[in-house]
Amino acid sequence: MACNGTGQGEANLKRHLTQFALVLLLPLIFLSGFFLWLLVMHERTRIENQTLDVTQALSITIDREIYGLQRAAEIISYSNILRNGRFDILQTTVRDMAAELNIVMTIYDPEAKLLVSSDTEHISDIPLLTKADLKQVSLEKPTYVSGLMRARQDDPYYFTVLRPVIVEGRLQYYLALSMEAQRISDILNIRDLHKNWTAFVVDPD
Repeated sequence: MACNGTGQGEANLKRHLTQFALVLLLPLIFLSGFFLWLLVMHERTRIENQTLDVTQALSITIDREIYGLQRAAEIISYSNILRNGRFDILQTTVRDMAAELNIVMTIYDPEAKLLVSSDTEHISDIPLLTKADLKQVSLEKPTYVSGLMRARQDDPYYFTVLRPVIVEGRLQYYLALSMEAQRISDILNIRDLHKNWTAFVVDPD
C-alpha cells in the first residue's frame, strides 16, 4: 500500500509540474505569437508604403511622358509649315522631329486620308486612324489620347495623341503622334517593385 501511495504521489507531482510548466509557457507562447504578428504587420505596412511610393513615382513619370507628347502635338500643330500645307518639305521635317522624339508622326485630312507619315517604310505596321477616331477631337476638345491600338495581331501596341490643325478658324488637318506602349512598360521595368507585386497600366477601356 505504501508503494502504491508513493507511485500515486509521484504521478500527482508530475502532473502538477506539467501544469506548472504549461502555466509558465502559455504566456510566453502567446507573447511570442503577438510579437510575431506585430512583426508581420510592420513588414506588410513597410512594403505597402514602399509600393505606394513607387506607384506614385510611376504615375508621375508616365503622366509626364504622355503630357510631353501632348505638348509636342500642341506645339507642332501651330507650325507654319504644317498650317500652310507645305507637303513638299513637310515629309522631311516630320521625319526628323519624329526621330528626335522617338515616335511616329502622321497627318490626316478630315476624311481620314493619310497625307504624311514620318515612317513611310513601315506604314503598314502602324495602326492608322479612322474617321471615328478623328471625331474624338474638335475645336472645343482639341486633344485626344487614344487607347491602345495595333495594326495586326502580332504587332506592337501604340497609343496616339491626336490634335487638330486649325487654319483661319477651320479644321484643316489632323496631327497624330503615336508612341509605342513598350515605352511605358520600360518605365515599369526600371522601377524597384517588390517581387510579390505586379504593376499594370490600363487604358480606359
